[in-house]
Amino acid sequence: ELARWLAPATLSYTLIKTILVLAKDSVQSIQIKKLKKHCVIVGLNKGSFELACSMVKHGIKTVVVDSNENSEYLGLLNKRKIYFAAANPSDPVVLETINTKQASYLFASTDSDATNLEVLHNAACQKRMSIINTVCKINNQSLVRALYNRPLFSVNRPNFNTKIINSYRVTARWLLNEFGPDCLISDIATRSCVNIAIVGDTPLIDSLAQRLVEIGIYGANTTLQITVLAIKKIADEDNELNTLLLNEKKLEYLNIKKVYLKEPSIEEFNEHLRASHLHCSYISMQESDDALMALQSFLDMSVSSPVVVTETENNETFSWLTSEFADEKGVYFAKTHTVTNSFRNIFGEEHDLLAQNIHQQYVAEQTAAGFTTKDNSSLVSWDDLPEALKDANRNQADHISTKCRLVTGKANPEPGEMQSALSKENVEILAQTEHLRWMAEKFLSGWRFTEGEKDAVKRLSPSLKPWHLLDESEKQKDRDAILHIPVMLEKMTSKKVVR
Repeated sequence: ELARWLAPATLSYTLIKTILVLAKDSVQSIQIKKLKKHCVIVGLNKGSFELACSMVKHGIKTVVVDSNENSEYLGLLNKRKIYFAAANPSDPVVLETINTKQASYLFASTDSDATNLEVLHNAACQKRMSIINTVCKINNQSLVRALYNRPLFSVNRPNFNTKIINSYRVTARWLLNEFGPDCLISDIATRSCVNIAIVGDTPLIDSLAQRLVEIGIYGANTTLQITVLAIKKIADEDNELNTLLLNEKKLEYLNIKKVYLKEPSIEEFNEHLRASHLHCSYISMQESDDALMALQSFLDMSVSSPVVVTETENNETFSWLTSEFADEKGVYFAKTHTVTNSFRNIFGEEHDLLAQNIHQQYVAEQTAAGFTTKDNSSLVSWDDLPEALKDANRNQADHISTKCRLVTGKANPEPGEMQSALSKENVEILAQTEHLRWMAEKFLSGWRFTEGEKDAVKRLSPSLKPWHLLDESEKQKDRDAILHIPVMLEKMTSKKVVR
């Protein structure tokens, strides 16, 4: 009898609940269609969730698209009033449904490079009345290099700006800017060798190694010794490290090796690191318990040099891990996910201001010398510059703080202080350091030495040789770049930009 009475009530409750859900979805669909100057994020994961939160903090309405209706982040999206659309990211109709035509930002952030490219292509085919800034996440760094030469990313379109990012490369860049060896080792300028260990089970370890090779030049006569301990139960193929190892012989300052381990243990660490006399180390693990094991192993080895631990997948356990080692001197915890997946890092231009100034100065000097775009295709505005050349300027900009530390002990000295430190001897040392950094960047980008003329298409340059073999005119280019640093610092100071 009770069941007979409850059945209609239960059915009514279910029906009402279904109607309310449908009504809510309908209202949300209408709200999304009315959005303007909003942000569209395709693909829901930890990184894109952090970005969505950052966009909302900046007052930008955000819509997240993903096919997984059971994502662990859905409840968190609702709490932060972030719209969610359950749909196939590859379906071009989806972009119409969420009014991408009137959006100001688009971030393709699925785990599939092919899907992200498809999203960007579909968006590029839309007719637009206003500018949209799009960012395509690509995990394969070799694919990134190939895409830099394709029209979608190398040719400006009306109202459609494109940028490629590799999440691990972005993280590695931020990590070394904030916790680089030159930040952690006070007397790095006097060392003939800098020994660095990178331990982890994430793709970040290879990106960090590559970034160190690109940017880790801490003196004209300083050797960089990098030991990568990759913790993987099944050793897969190296990706970015292959490029480093192939070019190691060309980079006279570099020694690098990679070893596979099954787990982070003091026995394994002792075997591979004990004789290294480490100057600093980096730990990048997916799980907090593995990060704890790795960090404790370093401490048990009585390693007295700085150790940097990157953020793990779980924010709560990472916070606990941070508190557990709060009293340990020389241990640093870097919130890489939270910081790098932000509006400023993904869409912002502020962190590129120094790179833009370097490019503008280069264009001014070349133009004054009588060169035009017919002679040099890079003599264009920053917005029209191919992404590969923007990266080259970013690398040079990031290394300015390193050069400042080498001669002043500060990353952000006053312009006058840096000017005073630029003695003839220091200018020569920093110029040689800049040439080493430039050669590393070129070799890693596939450039080769030639006795003939420079050929950007074939990636050939006669300047890819040691400093003592360069012509005086080539040396002077690097000296001029060093002498211009105080001017750059003055410009950044006037714009109140902290690097």
